Amino acid sequence: MSGKLHSRFLIIAAASAALVSTGLAADTPGFTTISLSGSTAMANFTRSNAITNLVNGASITINGTTYTNTSGSNIQLAPSGEIVPTVGAGNAGYRIEWHEQGSVEGIFELLDSQVNDNLLNNTTYNATNTWVNRNQAAGGSRSAPFALSPFADGFTTGRGVSVAQMNRVQMAISDVAAPQGFSKAGTSSYTATPGTGGYGKGNSALGSATTALPANTLLTTQKRFALQDESAANLDAGTFGSGAWNNAGVNNLESKKVAISATLFVANPGTGLERLNRSDAQFMQATGRLGNGADFNVATRDVGSGTRNVASLNVGLDTTFAVGENDDGNSNGSGGFVTNQTTIGSDIRFSNKLSGGSHLRPTVQNSRMGFGHLGISDYKNAGGAADDGSRPLRALDYNNALTDGSGTFYGPNARNIIEGNYALFQNQSYVTVKANDANYATANPNILGDVGGTVLSFRNYVLGQAASTPNISGSPAEGLLASSFILPAMMIKQKSVDGGVLTNNPDFDAKLAYAGASNTGTINAPAPDSLLGSTLADAFKPLAATPAGVTKGSALSRYGNDTNNSIVITDNNYLFGDFNNDGKRDFQDLKNARLSQQALAAASLGGVAWNQNSGSGIIVTNATAVPGTPTALSSMLGQNGSTNAPTITGATKGDLIVKGDFDADGDFDGKDLYYLARGTSLADAGLTLTGASDPDTAQLTSTTASNVADRYRAGKLYKNAALDYMQANTTDQQKDDARVVPTLTGRGNAFNKFDVNRDGVVNKSDALIVHEFIGSNYTNLQNQLDAVIKLDGTPLNEAAHTSLQGRKSISLVDVELTDDGLIDFNNDFLLIGMTGGNNGGSVLLPADANLDDFVDVGDFAIWAQNVGSPEQAFDKLSRGDFNGDHFIDVADFGIWAQYVGTAFNAATLAPYVGEARAQELVALVPEPASLASLAIAGLMTLRRRRRGL
Repeated sequence: MSGKLHSRFLIIAAASAALVSTGLAADTPGFTTISLSGSTAMANFTRSNAITNLVNGASITINGTTYTNTSGSNIQLAPSGEIVPTVGAGNAGYRIEWHEQGSVEGIFELLDSQVNDNLLNNTTYNATNTWVNRNQAAGGSRSAPFALSPFADGFTTGRGVSVAQMNRVQMAISDVAAPQGFSKAGTSSYTATPGTGGYGKGNSALGSATTALPANTLLTTQKRFALQDESAANLDAGTFGSGAWNNAGVNNLESKKVAISATLFVANPGTGLERLNRSDAQFMQATGRLGNGADFNVATRDVGSGTRNVASLNVGLDTTFAVGENDDGNSNGSGGFVTNQTTIGSDIRFSNKLSGGSHLRPTVQNSRMGFGHLGISDYKNAGGAADDGSRPLRALDYNNALTDGSGTFYGPNARNIIEGNYALFQNQSYVTVKANDANYATANPNILGDVGGTVLSFRNYVLGQAASTPNISGSPAEGLLASSFILPAMMIKQKSVDGGVLTNNPDFDAKLAYAGASNTGTINAPAPDSLLGSTLADAFKPLAATPAGVTKGSALSRYGNDTNNSIVITDNNYLFGDFNNDGKRDFQDLKNARLSQQALAAASLGGVAWNQNSGSGIIVTNATAVPGTPTALSSMLGQNGSTNAPTITGATKGDLIVKGDFDADGDFDGKDLYYLARGTSLADAGLTLTGASDPDTAQLTSTTASNVADRYRAGKLYKNAALDYMQANTTDQQKDDARVVPTLTGRGNAFNKFDVNRDGVVNKSDALIVHEFIGSNYTNLQNQLDAVIKLDGTPLNEAAHTSLQGRKSISLVDVELTDDGLIDFNNDFLLIGMTGGNNGGSVLLPADANLDDFVDVGDFAIWAQNVGSPEQAFDKLSRGDFNGDHFIDVADFGIWAQYVGTAFNAATLAPYVGEARAQELVALVPEPASLASLAIAGLMTLRRRRRGL
C-alpha cells in the first residue's frame, strides 16, 4: 500500500519523507497511529471503510505533512490488509486503534492515557473489543492475525509499544457531552442535570458508593452508583505546569459533534407495551417498574454507557439513578460467565450490561417481560436480518410529557428525530483533551497527545465531511447515514446536552433534509423516504411501522437457547400472561394462570421447563398439548415445536411456558405465579377485590380511546388481593416453588402479603418496615428512591438514618397492603402491626414509641416532646401518635398510661412536662378496667376509619 498511496498524493507542505515514531503517538513504523476509545453505539461507522476514506479533492495532515487527494477517487488511509506495513520511505497512512466500550469509559481511558495514569486498572481490558484498521483482535468473533493486549505496558514512560499493544488513547468517541460523564460536588437528586451540584453522585439513600466509575462499574446487588468527579480531568501543575487547566475540570475536554443518533426504549413483544411517556420512562429506569406498580424485567447498560446516559437524561433522570433491577449486572453469576446472564436460565441478570448489541439486546429478547434501552443501530442489529426475525424487539413510541394528556407519541424515524419531536436523540461526539499551551483558550485548541496535528486533522476531516452534502459514495458522510446517524446540518433542532432545551439549529441546511424544510418550521415533505432516497431512510426506521406491528416477528420467533427444542412464538401465545386468550393481560388471568401451571405440573411432560437439547435421549415435549388446561385456552392455535406452521389446537406445554415464565429462568412454576400476582394483577380502578373472591370479573376494560397497551400503564394494580387469592388457592408444590428461601421448610408465607421484606417469615421486622414508610406512596418516585432497608432485611429505625452502609432498596409495592398505593397508619400499619395474627404473633405495643418492645417512661418522653404539634397528614407511632388520628394529644397519653409496664406518678412524669402538667395528666388517668376498654374500642374504631378522617 505504501508506495501506491504516496504516488497518488500531491504533497502540499513538505516534511520528512519517512514518517517516524515520535511522542505519545508511538507510531508503528511507516503508519501514524491514531488511538481511539469509546462508544459502542458508533461501532458500525467506526468499523466501516468510510471513516478513513479520503475523498477526491480533500486534504489531510499526517504527522506534520499535508496531502491532497487528486486521484479522482477515494483513497483508503487505513487499509485493513496492511495493519503491520513494511517499513520504508514514502509510507503514509493510519493505523487506527480502537477500544470499543462505553462512552463514558472511553473518556476515562482518554484521561488515563493523557492526564492521570491512576484512573484505571489497565489490566482489566482485554483484546476482544479492540480493533485495528477494522480488524478485531484474535479471540474475537472476527479473528485477525494479531493479538492486542491493550495498555499492557501500563503507560510507562516512553511507551516502547510493540504491535501487540495498544497505544495511548488520543481521542474518545462518545454519545455524551463531556459534562454528562462526570459528577459534580453537591447534594444528589434524581433530577440533577449535568454540571449542576450533586449530578452523578447517585442515590444517597443507598449509602456511600464503594467504588466510582470506572475502576469497577460492575457493582454488586443494590449498591449505589456514582460517576467519577470532574476533578479527574484537571491537569496538575506538577506535570503540566501552572495554568487555567489546573482546576478546569470538564472544561479541559473539548467535545465536537460529528453526528446525531437516537436511543430507543425497546421491549419484548410479550410485554404488550407500545409507548411510554416521560414519567413511565423515569419509573422503569429507576425502579424496574411503572408508576402504577406494574412490573417488568428492566435491563440497563452499565453506568459508563452513553446509551444509558442518553436514555436517562433525556427523560429527566440523573443517569446514576437509572439502575433498573440493580441485580448485579454482568458480574459473575453462579455459572461464572457473562453470557449466562444474557440467556434464558437461572443465571440471567438484567442490570449493567457491558454492551448493547451483544448483551442488553439478547437479554430483552430472551425475557418475555423484558424492557431496555438501545442505540438505534444496536436495535436494528448489524449482525443480520435473520436474528431480527427470530428474536423480535419492539421500538416503543415516546411522549416527553410527564402525563399523556392530549400529546402525541412519536416513533424514532428520521423525520421525528430531525424535527426534535422524538426527544431521545443525542449528539455523537469526538472528545479530546486540550493541550496545555498558548492555544488552550482559543476557539480551536490543540489536542493533548497529538503528534504533528494528525489527530486534529483526522477529526476535522470527518467533521467537515459530516457537515457537507453526502453525495460521494463511500465518504464519511454517506457512511454515517448508512449506519443510522443523521448529519448535524440535517437537524432542524439541536441541544447541547441530553435533556437540555431544544433550540433552532443555525447550521441547518434544507438541501440535506427535506424539500420545504426550514430551521424555524417543520418538514413539509410527506414522508421520511424523501431523505436521500428510501435506502438511507430505512436506516432510521424501526423494524415495524408501529410497535403493535411486532408480535412474533417477521419469521417464526423462538423462545429457548437451541434451535431443535426451542418453543415457537405465535400470534396466539406471544402476549405474556394472557391465560384467558383474550388479547390482554390483567387480574382476570390469574385464575387461569394458576390452573394452567397446575395442569402443566401434573401432565408428566418432562417437568415445567422447556426442553433443552442435551442429546438423543431427550424427548421433545414442548409441542404436546397439556390436558386439563382452562377452557379459554382450548381453542387457541398452539405451536408444534418446528419451523412448520402451527397446527395443534389447544395449549401445548410450550405455549404455557412462554405465557408464564416471568423471571426468564426457563420454566413456568409457582415462583412465576408470585410474580404474576405481584406485578401483573391490573384491573380497572374502583373495584373492591378480596383474596377470597373469584377474579374472573376483574379486568382491564379496553375502549377506543385507550387501547390495551395504554391500560398496562394506566390500570390499577391489585397486588394484595392477588396475593391473597394465590395464598388461598395455590397447591403445596406451587407454594414450595414460590418460597423466597428454598431451605425453609414452611411454605405458608410463599404468597403472604405480610412478608413485606420477602425473607420467608412474617415477624416484627415486617411491621416495623411498614411503620418506617408511613406517608409514602409507591406512585411517588422520590418516595420510592428513598425507600431502603438493611441488607439483612430488617428495617432502618429513625435513629440509624445517618448510617450509610449496609442498605438496599425495597419496593414500596411490597410494603403497601391495601391496594391504594399509600402507606398509612390507620390501614396498612394497623393491619400488620397491631392485630397480632398477621405478624406471626409478635404484636407491636400501641404506645411503644421507641419500638423497643417495652412501654415505659422513654416512650412518654417522646410523646412529651411532640405533644401539641400541628396536625400531621401522616404521623407515626415513633412520634407519639398512638391512635393514628394525626394529632399528638392527651388521647395518646391515655393509651400510653394503659400500656405502660411499670407504675408511674407525677414525680415520674415531671422531668419531661413539669410538676403542674404531670399532676394534671395523672388526674386524667381512669381506673385500669375502664381505660383498657376505651383503648381497645379506640383501636378497633381506627381500623374501620376512612383514610384522612
